[in-house]
Amino acid sequence: MDEKGEQHSEIFSLVVLSTGMEISREVRGLAQRLDIELDKDGFTISSCFSPVATSRPGIFACGAFAGPKDIPQSVMEASAASSAYS
Repeated sequence: MDEKGEQHSEIFSLVVLSTGMEISREVRGLAQRLDIELDKDGFTISSCFSPVATSRPGIFACGAFAGPKDIPQSVMEASAASSAYS
């Protein structure tokens, strides 16, 4: 429906439905207390060469704290973080 309440019909070959992701105030506070640098969107800053490393040595990030991603990518990063700690 449009702003006048009239219903319209359209045909699309592709539709992408997505939800937004935002880092919570509590997680931002934790990052601040741990002295972990965040980007403008509140995700941890990392390097493409060390994707699970944070700005604080010995603290690693994976999953949604490092940025929006799917479950397989999160699992892969979790394995990388645990390997980096060893």
